[in-house]
Amino acid sequence: MDFIKEFIESNFKPWWDSKDKNSKILSASIGIAGLVALIVSLVFLVRPSYETLYLGLETEEAAQVVEKLAEYKVSYRLENGGTTVQVPRKDIYDIRLKLASEGLPRSGSLGYEILDDSKLGMTEFLQKINYRRALEGEISKSISSINGVKSARVHIVIPEPRLFKEDKQEATASVILTLTRAGGISQNQVEGIIYLVASSVEGMHPENVTVLDSVGRLLSNKRQGSELGQLTSSQHELKKHVEEYLENKALSILEPVMGPGKSVVKISTQLNFEQVEQTIENFDPDNPAVRSQEKITESSSEENPAGGGAGGNGTMVSNSTENVVTNYEINRTVQHIVNEIGNIDRLWVSIVVDGQMKEVESGGVVGKEYVPRTQEELDRLASLIKGAVGFDSERNDVFEIENVEFLHQEYEYSDGFFSNYNFNKVLEILFKVFLIIVGLIILMKFKKVLKSQMEKRKEEAKRRAAANEAERKRQELLPKFKNEPKLVDHMRNIAEEDPAEIAKVIKTMLSQD
Repeated sequence: MDFIKEFIESNFKPWWDSKDKNSKILSASIGIAGLVALIVSLVFLVRPSYETLYLGLETEEAAQVVEKLAEYKVSYRLENGGTTVQVPRKDIYDIRLKLASEGLPRSGSLGYEILDDSKLGMTEFLQKINYRRALEGEISKSISSINGVKSARVHIVIPEPRLFKEDKQEATASVILTLTRAGGISQNQVEGIIYLVASSVEGMHPENVTVLDSVGRLLSNKRQGSELGQLTSSQHELKKHVEEYLENKALSILEPVMGPGKSVVKISTQLNFEQVEQTIENFDPDNPAVRSQEKITESSSEENPAGGGAGGNGTMVSNSTENVVTNYEINRTVQHIVNEIGNIDRLWVSIVVDGQMKEVESGGVVGKEYVPRTQEELDRLASLIKGAVGFDSERNDVFEIENVEFLHQEYEYSDGFFSNYNFNKVLEILFKVFLIIVGLIILMKFKKVLKSQMEKRKEEAKRRAAANEAERKRQELLPKFKNEPKLVDHMRNIAEEDPAEIAKVIKTMLSQD
């Protein structure tokens, strides 16, 4: 304590007394802020750092986890209304392993592990209930792993088998999703969830699966026993992609010629989605084809008695007969034609192009004048675009191209000084100039305050230097015997030591008088 007191008296107090009022306030503020920062830093260093153990737990799960942490004698914190559990960072991995060995957390649903607790003597009804719960839990886990889905609950209804077909009922399912983002999930993801559930349950069809979100909105479109709704949606998507593709092809020709923003292309298509299979059988009676031909040839020989002599030797005569039977069939051609889906049946093409702005001089003032496109230019552009989009007159396609003056964001001034400047550009320049002026004003104010502070510091330094110089001179002017006794006391001491000397001095003084 004496050392601290001596240090304060010898160092801190002179330094503190040399400061003015403002400097004392500033120094005290800095000291207090530093002390608070030091205390806060020490608190954070000493206090254990917590990290999230589990996030987004159900109430029952959070209660089970907290109960186990109390058994392990581990400190914890609850955040977000008790759905988030935090533990010290150094213990987080050990605690997760211990809780995993206990089967916690269960993520709101049990899977096939529920069948591990089967007891001897369990009835068939309880076995079916456990199997359905296990199936619902496994499907819920699979759905929760999809991007954008935080958690899911699945309810499955599996009807009892019926003896008669007309009494048979189909399995149904309902899925409730808790999403991680407000925008929801895409329709393709919803369709994937529907087919996932339908494929996981025996005898279930996709149209019997209903999907909702946590606020009760129906995400699955109710289909009419077939894929009509899905097909209709796909048809619209295909039509949209075809139109965008053709529009981009047309713009790729127009923009390099006319510049960006100088043309608008809109294309509407009529696509053929009919699934038609044709079998054509043509008969040609003028060109019959031989189907089969049968030839029958008969030959015989006999003796000719007229040519015989007395000896009885006659001439042998041979006879031959041929019958031909030919079967004809009318010529037939069979064609089996399957039409492709999505062929373009008809096109409607509408194009609007802008003219040109040319500089003209009138009365010494240069301005701009709108000049429309000529018909020859429009015809050339139309010919190029028709070839790009596949225009077919035999298909009764419609093509229209017109020259219309676009709304130009340019403002002409009569004096011609701002004729080449866009009004928005002028506003932008003025705004930048305003910011620069404001910045210069702030800089000048800051410079003035800084200069004033520097002058005060210089004056304070000069005052301290003058005071130090005065003190130094005062020390030099003091007599060397400053600390010795006064003159009377000095003479008294001499008289006591040498009285004869003092007597001589007094005698000399009297003789002078």
